[in-house]
Amino acid sequence: MRPNGGDTAVSRDYLGELIDSFRMARGVRAVIANNSGVLLEKGLINNAAWTYDKSGVVANLDRRFPQMHVLQNLVACNIEDEGQRAATHKVVRALFVYMGVLDDTPSDHSSASMIHRWAIAIAKEFLEMCDARHPVALVVLTFYAVLMNKRANLWFFRRWPRLILQSTRKELAGTDFEQCIEWPSLKIEQYVDSPANTTYVKSLPNSTSC
Repeated sequence: MRPNGGDTAVSRDYLGELIDSFRMARGVRAVIANNSGVLLEKGLINNAAWTYDKSGVVANLDRRFPQMHVLQNLVACNIEDEGQRAATHKVVRALFVYMGVLDDTPSDHSSASMIHRWAIAIAKEFLEMCDARHPVALVVLTFYAVLMNKRANLWFFRRWPRLILQSTRKELAGTDFEQCIEWPSLKIEQYVDSPANTTYVKSLPNSTSC
């Protein structure tokens, strides 16, 4: 993902480019699945160097990221299709697990690969929602921008969080879902730089709640 041009290049469909990159990432997963035996033999998969202990993060996930519960509630209340709802619940949980791991590791740690891994693992049902610009999917993508922002020290991630935020804001402007991206906005724009920011929870507007 390498956005070209300035942030003022409004003609660019950055969300479309991001979603296309997800589709390419899923293609990588298909290639790996078809060649897993060869890759395993060469030590290119299941390598301990690319394995991260998520148990500590998972054990305290709800307490550490109350925003996850808010986002999962948004999913439960606003996605009618059962397959899409299940797929979105899964990607949301993975998103916060990965956030925890990145928070717990140095900025130059190889765990940055989790940003790509999240995209590789997303199900086609969620990708379809992204293609359709479903408002819940757009909210989730804004939270994904927070994950990416945790490694903004890496040049290939540096500009994407703000570009995603700007794009989702435009798509959600004037809707109730606009309020659901306040926490990601704060994290990306760094309006609040304090421990309290990590526990900020925005209640959902009435029309998006159960």
